[in-house]
Amino acid sequence: MNPRIWLIASLAFVLIAGGAVTAALLDQDEASGDDAAVAPAFHARYSPFVVQVEGSAHFDTISFKDAGIADVSNDRSIALYELVAESVSLELGQSEELRLHSAVAYDEAMADPANHTACAGRHIYVDIWHATDRDTWGYSLWSGCGEEDNFAWREVNMSSMDDESAEVDALAVQIRRDLGEAIRTGCFTRAC
Repeated sequence: MNPRIWLIASLAFVLIAGGAVTAALLDQDEASGDDAAVAPAFHARYSPFVVQVEGSAHFDTISFKDAGIADVSNDRSIALYELVAESVSLELGQSEELRLHSAVAYDEAMADPANHTACAGRHIYVDIWHATDRDTWGYSLWSGCGEEDNFAWREVNMSSMDDESAEVDALAVQIRRDLGEAIRTGCFTRAC
């Protein structure tokens, strides 16, 4: 056999066999759940606590999504979700300008990401994040699922706050202000 052909054939065999072994190892890792070599992807978590609103011509429900609350265990996140919903509800209910009635409801179905694949009318979606390295909380408000439906985005510096409860209260004040502005102007999209 020609040495050049033998070398090419051997090299092709090594590449094909090596690819098959690599694919088999990757399949084995996926089957065993061994993801140590792969960085975990961030998966947004949804709050089971929603704010039910009466008196608004624009929305009946406000739901919350964890879009990057750092260093929060699952047990603590549930308490934090409830605190956020309660604070927003209180702000809306106490506002003389808005004149809304609101209450927090626990809806386990809202924690399931599968229930957030389609946007419902008369619904405000709130994404929340916390950057501990910058000591800021942030949020974005959405009236739907499209980019044009993002009508508010804000980060709030919390360096002067004493504790997490005070930070969440300050965040709720800002959310109420942006919702109030949207109600006042009738603008729940990015364009107006």
